[in-house]
Amino acid sequence: VHYMKKHLKFLSVLASSVLLCACSSKPDYISDRTYEATESAIEIVDKVLDGKMDFQTAYDESAYYFEVIAGFDKDSIEDETDRLSASIAVTSAGLLRIILHDGKFKQDFNEKIDDEIFQRLAEQRNTVAEQFGIDERD
Repeated sequence: VHYMKKHLKFLSVLASSVLLCACSSKPDYISDRTYEATESAIEIVDKVLDGKMDFQTAYDESAYYFEVIAGFDKDSIEDETDRLSASIAVTSAGLLRIILHDGKFKQDFNEKIDDEIFQRLAEQRNTVAEQFGIDERD
């Protein structure tokens, strides 16, 4: 019984490691340029979440990256499932941009930026990361 528990624990750790590796790799249907732009946009979002950058600066500095992501040619993907996955990922990135805009808007009008917007930002950041094969944030 002790041997089986040890064996199951080892298999559990191994499976988790494999899943982590699989989750943090770029899907084949995402172009390198789009992937790199997404990584850069997420790095900017992480600065906001860490309190190292305000929403206004993040919105401005991420504009180019979100343009690259939005311009990804999903129609050239032959596999229908991959094309749909790419479309969902690009849409999710657009939602991340909208949350940054919400924070920027509140900042522009000196409104209080509450915890809810940071929570939405963190959740959407992780959704985008997962869809693009980028490590999630705890």
